[in-house]
Amino acid sequence: MFYRAAIVKEDKNARSITLREMTKEKVEEMIPRIKSFLFPDEDASKYRHWIWEHQVDGYSPGIKIPEFTVNVYRPQEKKVVEGFEDLEDDWDVMEDGGGWFSEVVEADSIEEAREKVLSKECPYKSVGYDECLVYVNEVSASVLMEEATHSVLQRIENYYIEALKPDITVREWRDLHIEMEKSERMKYLAYKYMRSVFAHVSSLEREADLNKMSAQEFIDVVTSLPLIIDNYEEWNNKFEEVKAKYRKETED
Repeated sequence: MFYRAAIVKEDKNARSITLREMTKEKVEEMIPRIKSFLFPDEDASKYRHWIWEHQVDGYSPGIKIPEFTVNVYRPQEKKVVEGFEDLEDDWDVMEDGGGWFSEVVEADSIEEAREKVLSKECPYKSVGYDECLVYVNEVSASVLMEEATHSVLQRIENYYIEALKPDITVREWRDLHIEMEKSERMKYLAYKYMRSVFAHVSSLEREADLNKMSAQEFIDVVTSLPLIIDNYEEWNNKFEEVKAKYRKETED
């Protein structure tokens, strides 16, 4: 069985509440009231929140009921991180001490899963597990597959943007990524691009001596050639140059 563990660092700027027998939609509707309840003397309307959904035993053994833990975070002074200077104010770039860590472990029981998590070094450098909230709940393989698929596809989209427009700013990259999320055509072009990258990897393994290529040269070839594949003459000339430069030695 698989279990997801979330490790949340406790601090004075984070407060939480747990709700049972509700839907996530109802919990979302209650967020304004939850924020006011957790921070009664403050305007918490713009505080960030995170909902941790899991199931617990209820009524009788074997019957699971939904449980939601809502964490609300008071904004802290932001630190400018190199490379993210031009992001808008509502974008957080958190260093080691902020946010939460999550991982998936395989175990026979929730107790064993928790033991596996706690046997590792705490992901926060400045505190131990005694200053963290550790949530563990079972998660199905189908959910993990869906999440992994989404993550892989998103990574493909990112690589496509970086190959297509390598010199854009962080803000331009973000805007282009948002545009891609709304465009099936752009997503298709990204997936087509990555499929071509894989094909070029296979071709190079077959046609060239990879021992003669540096890692950077290999990456440059397999990421640049797919961008010109629709122009056969240009692509063929480039590929023939690569084969000639890194030609395999033939045995007599």
